[in-house]
Amino acid sequence: MQHMGRTLKGLRATRCWPLVLGLVLALPLAAAPARAAVPATCFPALPAVPAAPFFTITGGVLAERIRLDLWRQVCVDGSGEVAVLVQATPITPDPLLCSFSFRMIQLGVAIQGRIRTSTATAASFCDELPFTTTFVLDEQPGEPPFIEEFPFTLLWATPLVNALEVPQVRPPSPPPPRVTIVNTGCLTCRPGDFAQVHLHFTNPGPPRNVEVKAGSHFPDGVTVLSLVAPHLEVTVPSGESEILIPGISLPAGLPLGAYLVEARLLDPVFGTTLSADYLSLRLIP
Repeated sequence: MQHMGRTLKGLRATRCWPLVLGLVLALPLAAAPARAAVPATCFPALPAVPAAPFFTITGGVLAERIRLDLWRQVCVDGSGEVAVLVQATPITPDPLLCSFSFRMIQLGVAIQGRIRTSTATAASFCDELPFTTTFVLDEQPGEPPFIEEFPFTLLWATPLVNALEVPQVRPPSPPPPRVTIVNTGCLTCRPGDFAQVHLHFTNPGPPRNVEVKAGSHFPDGVTVLSLVAPHLEVTVPSGESEILIPGISLPAGLPLGAYLVEARLLDPVFGTTLSADYLSLRLIP
């Protein structure tokens, strides 16, 4: 940390000295040679304007205040790598900003962070901040790897710990398939009538694997009859397609009232709903 010696000497006589000393003593010293998590050629000069989306947090030591704007940006060297950039703006004059105040929690792992004024330098920053400055954020040498594209929580100790949740930025994806329930039997039904539906899919994107759920909620609001096999996974092709569901002649003795037919398309890995549709049938005497 090229500026730390000068800064700590200046803080020795201030109220901040016990805090800074404690933080320095708590910081593990890395024996491994410094290395950059992003290519040294990533940016000839770090961008001066944050790119959307960016995430903001404010903090500082004692009465000092700094605003941090954090965002991801693709390197301009053609490597395809992504850097996490932090623009620090002083709110009060010359606040202290140090690398050892930063820690990232990613995938349940705590990673000691550092901020650098360039992707081409391995030196961590620790000094007063007289004007708005952009830094690259990554892990200290010897720490677990920090994956810039993954979501993480930034912990900024000032000495209060400020937390900033940084979600994963996902590339645009085509809309998911949609399901529509098409009735091919009775809507207002009596015992003996024929009831049948089929599921119509509209997929504006490429073929996609989905889990299909379809069932009928009985009038009591508790009983549910599945209309397809449990955990049915299908590949929905591009364009229009459908699944036919066998119909039945409604037997006598079924509860009278409204039956709600529900269909859902789920992501087969995470179980999130991609599309849903509903249709109401009524059984009368």
